[in-house]
Amino acid sequence: MLPLRWAAASRCWNADWDTVLKGAVALRLDGLQIDVREELPPSALTETGRRDFLHPLRERGLQVASTWLPLKHPLYAEREQEGRIAFVCAAMTFTAALQSKLLCLRIGRIPEAADDPQGQTLRE
Repeated sequence: MLPLRWAAASRCWNADWDTVLKGAVALRLDGLQIDVREELPPSALTETGRRDFLHPLRERGLQVASTWLPLKHPLYAEREQEGRIAFVCAAMTFTAALQSKLLCLRIGRIPEAADDPQGQTLRE
């Protein structure tokens, strides 16, 4: 059986990055979940900035366990849908650049009926 890995959302500390890292080490976490909407948007870091961001994590034995992208509207809502999808795509690319394989987001209510138009939009 694989050992469990422990992570916490960095936004829970509501503190500067150094305090977050110290807290994560004190709790013996394996990684952190990063909010890519408010804490660290995809456009915030260059390639060098990304390396500089990951270096202190690695020094402390931590990693980016996942990223979190809170959406203001369901993914299938027609209003500003293209922009929302583009932002999700950018967040996916950024998540991979942070060497994580997990992007968490709320897509909205999943329709029960197979012929529901919102369900069709989600499948597309």
